[in-house]
Amino acid sequence: MSDTRLPVPIFFLPFFGMLAAIVPFAIDAYIPAIPNMALVFHVGVAQMNQTISAFLLGYALGQFFGGPISDQLGRKTIGYTGFAILLISTFAILFVQDFSHLKIVRFIQAIGGGFTSVICMASIRDAYTAESAGRKYAVVTMIMLFMPMLAPVIGSLLLGFGWQSIFIALFIFILAAAVTYYFGIPETRIIEHKSVDLKKIFRQFREVIVCKSDEGGWVIFYLFSIGFSAAVMLIFVTNSSFIYMEYFGVSPQAFPLYFGANVIVMMACVRYSMVRMKIVHPHKLFTDGNRIQFAFSAALILYVIFSDPSLFPILFLMVGVVGSMGLVNPNAAAVYISHYDKLSGSATSLNSTFILLMGGLMGGLVSVCIGSSLLPVAIGMFACSLVSNIIGASIPKPQGQFHKK
Repeated sequence: MSDTRLPVPIFFLPFFGMLAAIVPFAIDAYIPAIPNMALVFHVGVAQMNQTISAFLLGYALGQFFGGPISDQLGRKTIGYTGFAILLISTFAILFVQDFSHLKIVRFIQAIGGGFTSVICMASIRDAYTAESAGRKYAVVTMIMLFMPMLAPVIGSLLLGFGWQSIFIALFIFILAAAVTYYFGIPETRIIEHKSVDLKKIFRQFREVIVCKSDEGGWVIFYLFSIGFSAAVMLIFVTNSSFIYMEYFGVSPQAFPLYFGANVIVMMACVRYSMVRMKIVHPHKLFTDGNRIQFAFSAALILYVIFSDPSLFPILFLMVGVVGSMGLVNPNAAAVYISHYDKLSGSATSLNSTFILLMGGLMGGLVSVCIGSSLLPVAIGMFACSLVSNIIGASIPKPQGQFHKK
């Protein structure tokens, strides 16, 4: 029996991995340039990190509206709109000379990124059965995770040509994705009468929120647990330049190695999830990953409080905290999205919006409090992981095999 519901090209999943990688490129290629850009714009590194928080908040806004509108108009309408916003704003960044303007343009750029990325998971759910969509999403995640590993390397290499060269490379990448999307990817949600009903958006969100599993648990609790767990990772992403380059004095050229270690472990966890998801219910893999993240975050805060932190122990603990997201995210998302069919765009939108709001708010809060200590980072990670585990533990264990109810 085929696991597809629609005819799709052979490069369907690799393309959506590429599409999902645009935002990691926009964030991670930019991180090595933060100290240099701080000098150019006459601000501190911690203040420059606020542009990442602004990006995450704009990305959340784009996902919030993009998902449910794609349920009403189709995926490609939102995709084209997102590509247009991304291309125009990325080009505009090349001419920004004021820090406040940089934050605004990055915020607008992120809205376009939200539009393009929110259709990834929804399109996969459109094209594949509920049983296989979770595994396909893990494949896309695996492809997408190459970008956080490569982007800092690309950013470091391009930095020698000026920080603007990073955004020129991003523009070319977005343009290539847009052309591929236009000519090679079919519409996965066919709608005869297209119209935008803003009131309907909130009705769609309500249907997503009130959905319950066969065991009587609120499906939305998966979203909350993912959101707090992902906030741990986004606290790291927002403050990684401070942790490694400012606190420990790592060079911009070596920074990608330290940053990439987290991505390698996360990819290994995603790969493990892809294999185990076929025989083990993803709910168990999700809870195991959550517990691992909590153990590492607890060890991190104890180490920072009771010792003088050094580079390699921090690297080891950060890799454990961040890498475990490769177990948490794809497995919780697989169970969560399996409960939605026609509302997969709205469900994806809520999921991504909550993740990004939590990440943007927590990452920004830690940046404001960071001073010259790693303690705010450790506290933020521990607190978010604790909340994620409490919520995850309250979700009833699914009975039977993984399937769409």
